[in-house]
Amino acid sequence: WQTMEAYSDPLRSWDDFKKEVLNFYPGALSRAEVMMDELLQVVATYQKKGVTSVSILNEFHREFMVVAKALMDQ
Repeated sequence: WQTMEAYSDPLRSWDDFKKEVLNFYPGALSRAEVMMDELLQVVATYQKKGVTSVSILNEFHREFMVVAKALMDQ
């Protein structure tokens, strides 16, 4: 784990490091945890990008619903 980028990069957070370690071990994260991370990433992307038009809102909604639906179906 000491060779991972998130370990030696002072700009990376504990969550970055933890995610990198868990991703290194297949099966360490449950599918629901991975999908929740994907859902949070969609939200973060559009939070940074800004929802400034109906077309961007529709784009966000489509991406959000794809991940949310899969998560709810588990």
